[in-house]
Amino acid sequence: MAHIETHRPISAIFGDLVNQFTTLVRKEGQLARAEMSEKIREIGIAFGLVVGGAVLLIPAALAANRETTIPRKCHPG
Repeated sequence: MAHIETHRPISAIFGDLVNQFTTLVRKEGQLARAEMSEKIREIGIAFGLVVGGAVLLIPAALAANRETTIPRKCHPG
């Protein structure tokens, strides 16, 4: 069990409060940066997948469009 000092001056209590608050803000900032790094990584992966899909889809769509719009020449035979 932790020992709690009961007769402390207000200045000491206030000093501890400021130190703990500063530590809390610093740790929350570190956590926020870590979470943002993870989200940015996930967005990068998603963007890469979308670009990869577009690279595959656009030529296929152009080829399909070409086949349906250009009539084939028929040679009587």
